[in-house]
Amino acid sequence: MNITSDDSKRWWEKVDITRIDQETRRSLLLKLREKYPTNELLARLGIKSRATLTKYLKYGRRIPDEVVVRMLENLEEEEFWSLLSGRKKLEAIGLIDSKTGKVDYEAVMELLKLAIREPILKKILLEFISKYLRNELIQLMPAKLPAIELKWTSEFEDYLRKEKKIQDEDTIKYYRNLFKKHLEGRELNEKLVRKLRNAPPWLRVVFRHYVRYLFLYRRIDEDTFAWLLVFVPGRSYPKETYISEYSLDDIRRTFEKLYGHNRKLYWFYRLILESGARPEHVAEMLENWNPNEVVRIKELRGHSEQRLVCFDEFCRYYLGIKRRNKQAGWIYMSRETYEYFSAIAPIRITKDMGKKYRRKHGLLKPSDMRKIAEQWMKSVFSKYPELLEGDTAETIMAFIQFRTGELKVSHRHYDNLRRKADKLYPLYLKYLEETLWNTIIVEASD
Repeated sequence: MNITSDDSKRWWEKVDITRIDQETRRSLLLKLREKYPTNELLARLGIKSRATLTKYLKYGRRIPDEVVVRMLENLEEEEFWSLLSGRKKLEAIGLIDSKTGKVDYEAVMELLKLAIREPILKKILLEFISKYLRNELIQLMPAKLPAIELKWTSEFEDYLRKEKKIQDEDTIKYYRNLFKKHLEGRELNEKLVRKLRNAPPWLRVVFRHYVRYLFLYRRIDEDTFAWLLVFVPGRSYPKETYISEYSLDDIRRTFEKLYGHNRKLYWFYRLILESGARPEHVAEMLENWNPNEVVRIKELRGHSEQRLVCFDEFCRYYLGIKRRNKQAGWIYMSRETYEYFSAIAPIRITKDMGKKYRRKHGLLKPSDMRKIAEQWMKSVFSKYPELLEGDTAETIMAFIQFRTGELKVSHRHYDNLRRKADKLYPLYLKYLEETLWNTIIVEASD
């Protein structure tokens, strides 16, 4: 009995069954025995008798490949990988021979090539090399660093604005002051580089920008460029805050207080929670509100659509921000939220509005709403596999919140994701209604 026949869900085909050892096979079988009654388990795996099952589990009888295939068909992909240690995972996908321990060097090199093309993997790889291969890295230092005097120039400033997309004048000023104080007039040499390795984080950021600028204009070679970026680490970022750190009482209290204090701020928070969009993107949409404009959707090969599209229960507004690091596509919202803002927009609301009041009463920040929306959307969407149609809840959440920079979706897949998002999004609104909006107690103004 197969519970999964859809080709899009045949994840196990990428697993080399022959490389799964008997110990792991028994662990998989034990996992399935916890999930299904014995008779159903026998039927699903095609095992003839309880005695055979007992021999597999207790007496070390070899579990054949055909049974392993059926076991994987009846397991979720996450369940399978969670049972494997790091090395066994590599054996299962064929990177290491489980019998000889031989490494498939060609496959590993392909993975490394992939890692240096993907920004997140590249960052992880560089940090790993810097942390665990520091001495070896020092030995690979170029024989002689080029004799370059570090200078803040208009050319470098233009590079920051045009190539790094830094438009904020305060940021440029801050970088300039750091550079002038610590780097201006210094010679690029080993002593300076070693000192910068342990320098304050933002100074390292400025130096790494300068290294990229030098490489772009061919003033250092590729080996020097790579070594400098690995040896001088970038700024580390705090880990994301997980939804478990927010109590439902705190979320309710935030909305109750805001409703009584500032109605616009209440709806601003609500829009962020409904959409999962960045607060600054929501603010930009409201300030430049133009729902009747017809825009070209780049992800649909330039197909034109009206910026605002409304359905019975919700609307979505195409913002279409394509800045380098923080992009924004569709901003989803309930009809109720749309009707509130359509009556007053365009309007200027900043993410820092009401900061004193928020701090005084210990309320959540606008950015917290985006993090909560991420977790709640994934939780709701995962309950409807029939609507996901082979995609994951995280993928649909990423589309709605426009975290698609890492998805690399084609125009056809983009349209398909949008169709699924439009079906699933009302279920998220229903969850918000039942969990939050129907339970908050409106307070009078302070």
